[in-house]
Amino acid sequence: KDVDEYVIREMYEYKRQVESGRQKFENLVKLYSQDPGSRETGGQYQMNRNDKQWDPAFFNAAFRLKEGQISPVIKSKFGFHIIQMVARSGDDAVVRHILRIPAVTDEEITVAKARLDSIRTRVLKGDLTFSNAVNKYSEDEGAKFSGGQRTGRDGSTSITYDQLDKDLIPLLKGMQPGDVSMPQVYTNERDQRCVRIVFLKSRTEPHRENLRDDFNRVAQRALEEKKEAALAKWFKEHIPTFFITIDNDFAQCGNIEDWRKAAAESNMRTTVKQ
Repeated sequence: KDVDEYVIREMYEYKRQVESGRQKFENLVKLYSQDPGSRETGGQYQMNRNDKQWDPAFFNAAFRLKEGQISPVIKSKFGFHIIQMVARSGDDAVVRHILRIPAVTDEEITVAKARLDSIRTRVLKGDLTFSNAVNKYSEDEGAKFSGGQRTGRDGSTSITYDQLDKDLIPLLKGMQPGDVSMPQVYTNERDQRCVRIVFLKSRTEPHRENLRDDFNRVAQRALEEKKEAALAKWFKEHIPTFFITIDNDFAQCGNIEDWRKAAAESNMRTTVKQ
């Protein structure tokens, strides 16, 4: 399509500028890259050949490069990239990349809405479950592992409104449990326009936290507290096994009292730097 071709031409121009010495790769990253996770570090990532988290197209293109070499434009599920190999040592590599995400056209939005409306109709008729629809049709690879089900920060499937994106909140307020929404245009975390349908599985009215309605959340919090207590206990028991040096700037800090006491009880020498 025209938008993709335009972006690809621009990226080949970036490649020519770096290879001719007119520009530094990291400067072009700050000017043009749409990857917020690496823009401030010059587009840099550390990679290992055994790491499976990377997009296959990006991964394979990166490890075909020699040090200093820049890849042709490659397409991943995130968009278009050019990649520069910064350093390579065996299975480890340091790379830089520029990511460009072509703008989604109004025509593409219209097509996506029509397709999702058709999928919604099949779900409502009972011809297709929502989770199967996610697995078969969703372009969000991460959602396929859970059938599209969202989870909160604590791992619970019950999510509070403050954990939802701003476009989803007004949509859900007009829905009842079991409803499947009409296709909604929204902006994702990469600032792309996308289209989705939403299934509201259940809703809990505002209430005081209790084990019947909030068991998963309470259990997760209790588990985290037990982990913290176990870690604190382990540290306290093992403090005497360490040689402790306390910097003078922190000598009066109340949080290290256990370290001082344990060191004294075990007749270990604790010094304060002057």
